Amino acid sequence: MSDSSALDMAVVTALTADAALRTLLPDGIWWNVAPQGRTKFVAIALETAPDTYEENRAAFEQPVYRIEAVAKESTTATVDAAADRIRIVMGGPLTAVGYHLMRVDRRERVKHGEHDPGDAAVVWQYHGGLYEIQAEPV
Repeated sequence: MSDSSALDMAVVTALTADAALRTLLPDGIWWNVAPQGRTKFVAIALETAPDTYEENRAAFEQPVYRIEAVAKESTTATVDAAADRIRIVMGGPLTAVGYHLMRVDRRERVKHGEHDPGDAAVVWQYHGGLYEIQAEPV
């Protein structure tokens, strides 16, 4: 039986391996929330993960990840460039142990900003998308 966390690791590994993305967002790749003090990073969250069953077994897994470039900046220049890199990386080959990856699609683009709750003069910018992977357990 395949371990679904291998799909999570495939996403993290691909993003971490991209030198251009690491240059734009040097504070790393984080699940859900980055540690305090990080100001330029990628945030990943698992939005949903439906399975399709055939003959009493999972025939396909289709996790959807929210992958966003996050930066504490007044402009969107960094997150815009990083979102482009994320799209390129996610469009490339991903490898997950125990799976045949069939496709990766960006289902939706996301972009927004918000003021820091501790200091209204500080702005956090976000840009990325919802990425769906269709994978067949092997």
